[in-house]
Amino acid sequence: MNSPLRGSLVRAVAPVRDQAAALLREAIQTGDLAPGTPLIERELCESLDVSRNTIREAIRTLEAEGLLDIRPHRSPIVTVLDYQTARDHYELRALLESEAARLFADRADESTLRRLQAETTVLAEAIENGTAREIVLAKDGFLEVLFEGARNPTLAQHARMAYARLATLRLRSLQRLQRRMASAQEVRNAVEAMRNHDAEAARAMWNLHVRSAADEALLDAYPEEHRRFRDPSSE
Repeated sequence: MNSPLRGSLVRAVAPVRDQAAALLREAIQTGDLAPGTPLIERELCESLDVSRNTIREAIRTLEAEGLLDIRPHRSPIVTVLDYQTARDHYELRALLESEAARLFADRADESTLRRLQAETTVLAEAIENGTAREIVLAKDGFLEVLFEGARNPTLAQHARMAYARLATLRLRSLQRLQRRMASAQEVRNAVEAMRNHDAEAARAMWNLHVRSAADEALLDAYPEEHRRFRDPSSE
């Protein structure tokens, strides 16, 4: 099989099922496994050199995260979001991540602030010169430091799930240079507010960042539905 999975399992580091789930998750989030793609157990077992039970456990993990749909008597597929569900997830993401930004501004120590600044530089470089895949991976690294500094693991868990479910839409919006440049500036503005420990400004700026991304992605993926949502009088 010409596998979309990039990486290999290291059996002594973490449970094999967790590594398999991580590789599948990354393949979905970076667009290597597109929405609607069926996952064939036999092919995954051969690609990763693991048992069927390991693959089934990994699939159940990703189903719980909303990344896979399990269909009776058929192979699971990468989740396809309808417009309403996608918009709901973006609204949830905006609420959770902007609260994380507020908490970070209040709670992060200087060491974590320096790490966030370093991740901001990596993200800016990816936005300027990288592929959409590289931007997504850089944003993942940025968010992990943001969530760590917020010091609320429960919020972080739910924010990660909302973010992951929007993977394909995020990739689509990142294809546009204008959106990429705007995104970089929005992130810099929010990080500056966090560095100044201005919690309310950090929350407002991150909320703007996510909602701007949502508007771009939803308009690109669901043009008719999103235009009607933005202007109900047009119906």
